[in-house]
Amino acid sequence: MTKEQIALALGMSIDTYMERQKGNPEIYQAFEQGKAKGVADVSGKAIAMAMKGNKDLVKFYLERKGGWTNKQLIGSDPENPLPEGSNQTVLVIPSNGREAKKDAGTKT
Repeated sequence: MTKEQIALALGMSIDTYMERQKGNPEIYQAFEQGKAKGVADVSGKAIAMAMKGNKDLVKFYLERKGGWTNKQLIGSDPENPLPEGSNQTVLVIPSNGREAKKDAGTKT
């Protein structure tokens, strides 16, 4: 949450929240610790999902943390293949066997 959102949740204005934070360093420390914990929790879950084969999270992680660009990731999507003769770096994500399977009782 942003400081503005926290202030609203506590029923005060952002100005009041900021004034109280200045007079009480523990409020600032609690905000920073909470923010870091939230990022760590979500990062852990995202990495776990990427490791299980979530292609969108693999792409997101490599773009944000691995320095990859969209041009380097092109070709990993069967609907967006590399052009003939391309010398771009390609990310190949192997199948993890989790592709949608047709239910025996479902008509398609």
